[in-house]
Order: sequence, then C-alpha cells, then structure tokens
Amino acid sequence: MDQNPDLIQDEHESTALTVRLIWGRVEDIPTVYANHLMISHAGPEFYLIFGEVSPPAMLGKDEVPEHIEIKPVAKIALAPEAMLNIVEAIEANVEKYLTKSERAMEGESDHNSVDV
Repeated sequence: MDQNPDLIQDEHESTALTVRLIWGRVEDIPTVYANHLMISHAGPEFYLIFGEVSPPAMLGKDEVPEHIEIKPVAKIALAPEAMLNIVEAIEANVEKYLTKSERAMEGESDHNSVDV
C-alpha cells in the first residue's frame, strides 16, 4: 500500500510531529458501481454524490418513460484540501490511464493508481 506522511499538530505543545498514515485493507469494503456523479458544495464542504442508472427495458416507442431515476449509491463529504488532492489524483490517474491505453494497443499492460 502507498504511504503518505502527514503532519499532526499537538494541541498542547507547539511542536509538530510527523506520523505516517498507512491505508488499511481496501479489500474489506464493498465496491459500489456508479455511472453518474453530482458534485455540490455548502459552506466549506464539497459533496460528491454517486449514482447508478440502468436503462429500462422498452419494447417500443410508446413505452418511453417520462423520466428515469438515478439511484444514489454513495455520498461523500470532503474538506476543500481533500477535494483539491482528489482533483490532482484524478488528473494523474486519467493521464496514466490514457498512456496505459495507448500502450495496451501496442501490447503492454500494467496497473497504476495515485494515493491522495
């Protein structure tokens, strides 16, 4: 797993301590599929709401629904600093994905991720 050094300020002393943060087992949490995303902010927090929608089974043009509901599957609140870190990580991962896709077309493949 990737490790991130973070500074934790002791409230009672004026010294900063460096403590390594290590990710726990990500295999222990369920994977939720989402194909829609809504982002909003209220006050200092950003909210990411992930949703999933499946197209309805339709037999003909007369059965087209008026609307299709997106099922919310996860809502995450983030501090502004965390949101900025996520934006950077997404940009880096998309760049790696595009590079990997080009290499895959040429016969190469590997797994890449960026920790925020």
